[in-house]
Amino acid sequence: MDLYDVKASGFQGPLNAREIKQLYRSGIFGPRQPCKPRQEATWRTIDEIFPLLKYEAEAPPLRFGETARFRVKAPLLATAGLLLAFVAITFFRSGSVAPRKVGQPTPAPQPAVVRTALR
Repeated sequence: MDLYDVKASGFQGPLNAREIKQLYRSGIFGPRQPCKPRQEATWRTIDEIFPLLKYEAEAPPLRFGETARFRVKAPLLATAGLLLAFVAITFFRSGSVAPRKVGQPTPAPQPAVVRTALR
């Protein structure tokens, strides 16, 4: 494992490449931060030692919020649609409401027939 010394306040001791990459991405280290491999004597910048970091840092951040919201809404809407269809089918099959054609008048209510038992 390669270790590097970095001239920065608050950082004592060697850091590995992964730690330097994380600190660079978080904005704690900049491209002109003095750095050197542990076994070398000459100081160079982080940009000289890790030239690809500047391209990785400029990449736009990933957005997970939009896709996560869509993933929650789609099953919820599908479930609500299925529930609505089930209720509609059950309601019309029960016979309580008969579908009527558009333009036909509503039938008049029939008088109630009262039956009495004769003895």
